[in-house]
Amino acid sequence: MMLRSESNNAPFVPMWAMDTARSAMPEDFSPDDLTLFSAVADATDHPVLRARLSDLAWLGAKPRRIADAHRAIDAYTAQQPSGEDWFQCLEGWGRAITLCLQLRKGAADRLEVIEKALESIATAGVPSDDGLGLAAARLLLNRNLSFDQGAVLADLLAARGQAKQAAGNDFWGARSHFDLACAWFQRVGNVERAADMTLSTALSFEAEADHRIALDATQGHLVAASFLEDAIQTLRKIPKELRQSRGIDGHLQRLLHRVTESGEKAVNALPTINGGKTDITEFVRSAEDAVAGRKLLDALLVLAHLHSGADAAAITKTAEQSLRDFPISRMFGSTHMSRDGRAIAKTPGGSMDEASEAHQAKLWETMMRYHGFDIELVCKAQILPALNVILREHVVRRADLAQLMSLSPVVPPERAEQFAKGLWEGFEFDFATATYLLAPQIENLVRWHLKQAKVKTTTVDKEGIENEIGLSNLVEVSEVKEIFGPDLAFELKALFCSALGPNLRNGVAHGLLSANECHSSGAIYAWWWILRLTLRSFWMARRAEAQQDAPTAADAQPD
Repeated sequence: MMLRSESNNAPFVPMWAMDTARSAMPEDFSPDDLTLFSAVADATDHPVLRARLSDLAWLGAKPRRIADAHRAIDAYTAQQPSGEDWFQCLEGWGRAITLCLQLRKGAADRLEVIEKALESIATAGVPSDDGLGLAAARLLLNRNLSFDQGAVLADLLAARGQAKQAAGNDFWGARSHFDLACAWFQRVGNVERAADMTLSTALSFEAEADHRIALDATQGHLVAASFLEDAIQTLRKIPKELRQSRGIDGHLQRLLHRVTESGEKAVNALPTINGGKTDITEFVRSAEDAVAGRKLLDALLVLAHLHSGADAAAITKTAEQSLRDFPISRMFGSTHMSRDGRAIAKTPGGSMDEASEAHQAKLWETMMRYHGFDIELVCKAQILPALNVILREHVVRRADLAQLMSLSPVVPPERAEQFAKGLWEGFEFDFATATYLLAPQIENLVRWHLKQAKVKTTTVDKEGIENEIGLSNLVEVSEVKEIFGPDLAFELKALFCSALGPNLRNGVAHGLLSANECHSSGAIYAWWWILRLTLRSFWMARRAEAQQDAPTAADAQPD
């Protein structure tokens, strides 16, 4: 079994567990087993075995025998934490403290002995780099012990942190001491010194960023930007009333400037990963043949149906299988950067629980990666080749598009001209203008359809002012899937709102899209996606009218 010393009710968990089997748990043992454990524990002089058997006997026996708890406490603390296995030994000391706290007066003398021993370990000389002194001080803090020695421990930890910082490159060790010193100062009510420790932690992050840049002036910025961000987030923890005396606002402004600078250099230093070439000749030829020689309306309808759009369920299944096949990928977080070096999204790692938020974030990241592959292929192998053929054979007029948009039920009233103008710019290969015209119209389209379904799309502030909810929040409303279906709802979020995708609505709203991004595969695909959305709606309405007028008439889509 594996010991979790901080738990009162479930201190032991299986060492391993599978779908249909696991290693031992305390509840697996019968009363006779527990009686045997108590007797054997009383007879053995092996401290680890003695502690484990006594603890199991204490946990399971009814009624409990206080002698088992006392024996477990004494056995857990019989070994002094030292050597390579001090961590495991200190975990046993933590369990001994838990037992003492459960017994209250029945183990007060034992708890006092443990407390003094841990204080001695925490304060004895300069601790080695194995971290034992730091761990002992943390154990005392976590178990609310040694309050009368709190100020002493805090000062000692602060001094050791400064010593590690000055000694060279043990930045992590320095920050570990500063963080724990801060917690101790907070516990004893010294908010000024606690703020000083937070500032020291932030400066340590900055010092490590400088160290990484000094080691490698090119690649070092990749890591430095992350450390500088950590420094900023740390400084923001300092209460506002304590910032002025420490010049925190100046530190923040300087660090924000450095993050931008390092981010830009980091992006320039990123290597290009070449995944090889894919022959798309057959896809291109098929797309060109599909639209060639057709009347304009038929060609446009075929263009809109060259690709079926994203299959959200299939992408989700593929992403889930990928995470199962490559479980190590779940363990590592990631930072996504814009072209100008800003960190625009972070995905946490380390979770194997498929219901956790961390796993869902990793799943979305994986889905967006697969969707990005699809966008790139569809754009280059189908959309652009077919578009070139249409423009070679036809003149696409804005008035024709306006007529189609006015007959498309999905387009909100009085918005046909705006949609037509944006789509026409795509036929002019001006995808920058198309993107800036169409992205806001998509937001209006979503909002209009939600309002038709009696979904509230506004919020009221404390002044009574009613404000419209932005698209990034609208796409999270459950009714979006009901109205548009899961596939369209997925691509609404993926194309227009997710920082892991083209993020076109936010890019347009804040003027962040560069010329290259406006003509990227993501922007071109989004233009085609809107063309498909509106023309598909037009075609379905036309087919429904035809069925009403002539129920036996052929109603197949263009082949």
